[in-house]
Amino acid sequence: MRKIQLLTVMMFSLCAVMGSVHAADDNLNQKKLLAQAFFEVRPVGEAADAAIAQIAATKPEAERAIFIKKMRVNMDYAHLESEMTTALVNTYSADEIKAMTAFYGSPLGKSIMEKQGDFQTAVSNILASMLDQAFMKATYGNKGLQSRP
Repeated sequence: MRKIQLLTVMMFSLCAVMGSVHAADDNLNQKKLLAQAFFEVRPVGEAADAAIAQIAATKPEAERAIFIKKMRVNMDYAHLESEMTTALVNTYSADEIKAMTAFYGSPLGKSIMEKQGDFQTAVSNILASMLDQAFMKATYGNKGLQSRP
């Protein structure tokens, strides 16, 4: 009798574990589908191309077009989307992915996305300068360092 009870408890435990694994798989699959919907609203390729354009802006104007073309040829967009999908589903809940998709799919979200590159360009130089100053001071102290404008 004792063995039957123990076996019954073990079977229920196994079923509970299997049920939670199945629920986790369902949630992961749901989040992957939500990630696909998110990337329809905010395509990975567009984000990568915007980053390439920012890098290209540091090149002489005569070299930019060929640089952009070479960068795009050497980008593995499918791998990037796969990695971004993994990061998205591991970082955010299903509700958060839904909310981001709704926001970035809205007119306001699209407007913000369009301006994001300009904003980053506007602050990137000062941020890099300040990080450089902070790094130098943290590493070497104030000896011989002059403040940058």
